[in-house]
Amino acid sequence: MAELRSRIGLQLAARLEAAASRARDEIAWRMARDIARCCDSSNVYVASGMQNEYGVFDGTATLWGCGYLLCPNCHPRDARRLRKRARAVLESMAVLVGERMRFLTLTLPTARDVGLLKSHEIFKTAWELFRKLKFWVELRPSGVVRLEWQPNGDGFHVHAHAVLSVKKIDFDECREAWGKCIVKAWAHHGVDQKIVTRSGLPFINIKFTYDRKDRSRTENLRDAVAEAVKYITKPTSWLALSDADLLAVATASLERDRLPRSFEVIGRARQSSRLGEAQAARDDRRILDTGLLSDGEAKKNLSDGVEWSNVQSAGSLAALISRAMALGRREALRVLPRWLWIQVTTAKIAREQERRREGLSYRYSQAVFTTLTGDEWRGVGVRSAIALL
Repeated sequence: MAELRSRIGLQLAARLEAAASRARDEIAWRMARDIARCCDSSNVYVASGMQNEYGVFDGTATLWGCGYLLCPNCHPRDARRLRKRARAVLESMAVLVGERMRFLTLTLPTARDVGLLKSHEIFKTAWELFRKLKFWVELRPSGVVRLEWQPNGDGFHVHAHAVLSVKKIDFDECREAWGKCIVKAWAHHGVDQKIVTRSGLPFINIKFTYDRKDRSRTENLRDAVAEAVKYITKPTSWLALSDADLLAVATASLERDRLPRSFEVIGRARQSSRLGEAQAARDDRRILDTGLLSDGEAKKNLSDGVEWSNVQSAGSLAALISRAMALGRREALRVLPRWLWIQVTTAKIAREQERRREGLSYRYSQAVFTTLTGDEWRGVGVRSAIALL
């Protein structure tokens, strides 16, 4: 898996870099370089013999994470984080009398020649209309909703999975209501499209989450969450995007406010959300790769008055580099000239990789770590044992 993600990541980085070069998009070009460095064999490692309160386990992660949506190494980590939060929220949420846990899927028929971000906005509009309908409000559903998409031959297949505590949902009423919301959303966004099915209605699915009697409620619920909160899209699917969509996704992932929310807690589950976040934080201490490694937030106005392309404005080259090293990642991405950005980020990544190595050695003292290039290091406990021998 580590090798597969690394290989796909390098392919995506090459595609994005080529598209950015043709479009003269400097920011996307730099993002492509970051993804390539994140997926480089020297940055990806596997580990064996790690231990926590649940026992011994193996894993794979990166020494430094770029944090971008397109990255096959960083995107799955975000999905794991959301699954942990969803499980904690749902497990702490009471199921009221007359309610059962249900798994709901709502699909948006593919609109021809509509890009990914606009498809997102159409679904968001339809969902906002749907959740305000009288029948839905009266159901008072509570749970989590996850938005996903996949590219296909005509455009993008956008859909949402929801794990809800709710009374019986009438399938026909729900399907008809969702279809009307889709038509209104298409009209609102100026899309001339029809629902092309035999019934003229969109596909939806409703089923119980506790459908395996040989398993406990918690086990069935975890299965439902795992199915609902997967990756937004599979890494290989990004390779099917056009250059325009690839650049749009890259830019939107940098400016998170441009991407519609992909995970949402609704109803009284919001009351459990804070508890879920706290539980997820505790769970994060048990996994191998716990969060985005970055150089912190940029200080306000840190780059004001500095002509980054002019060494003399900073007094000397050393002073210029020193100022650049103090910038946060996103500010550096935007304001530094390419030569300085490469030099500064290379130094920062090397520093983070070394810090990460040492931190893992102490955190998992009995583990052995190996990068895909074959570079090996050991936990402090293993080192001590070897020294005694």
